[in-house]
Amino acid sequence: MWLLILAGAVVGWLLGGLGGLAVGGLLGFFAGRVLLEWALAIGRSGLQEQFLDTTFAVMGAVCKADGRVSREEIRLAERYFDLLALSSEQRQAARESFTRGKCVGFDLYGEVRALINPAGM
Repeated sequence: MWLLILAGAVVGWLLGGLGGLAVGGLLGFFAGRVLLEWALAIGRSGLQEQFLDTTFAVMGAVCKADGRVSREEIRLAERYFDLLALSSEQRQAARESFTRGKCVGFDLYGEVRALINPAGM
């Protein structure tokens, strides 16, 4: 969630200075809360699996964007395993998705598009 807060704060600062920084950070915080609650409310459906796969793949891509993935970024991803109460199988799948997102040539836009439109419609 801190990534959403930081992203919101940076965008807010770029658009509106210090006031925008605060508003953007708050919007990022609330967006993170909404996404987390949405993920927990989905249940154990295929959509949940797709959401988790996409979430951790995108997280891997974002963490790798600066050229390396830090231990803190890995610990953060693992904290989300606990927050989402993932089973051992789901944790393994999430790790694989995170690793896939770090790979050269990862299609970030295609991944997000697949989540938005899972049936390919």
